[in-house]
Amino acid sequence: MQKNEPMIVAEDYSTKEIYDWMKKKITASRMLDAALAERELLKQALADVNLRIDELTSSSALELLSKIQGPTHLHEPHQNNL
Repeated sequence: MQKNEPMIVAEDYSTKEIYDWMKKKITASRMLDAALAERELLKQALADVNLRIDELTSSSALELLSKIQGPTHLHEPHQNNL
């Protein structure tokens, strides 16, 4: 089944004005498609950078251990009792 072509109600617009309007719409549509594709690329790039940051954060972290000593293990300077 073949569809009928769409009809444009142009009222007081000339054919040239309609063509110009259609060209602007087509240009805007193509620019929108390009912007949406760019956004997807940027989202993927951001995901890649976030993954790299996570990996580098993990690999660059320092694991510090401190030896906890009770008061009997403290070494105080020797004092002479008079």
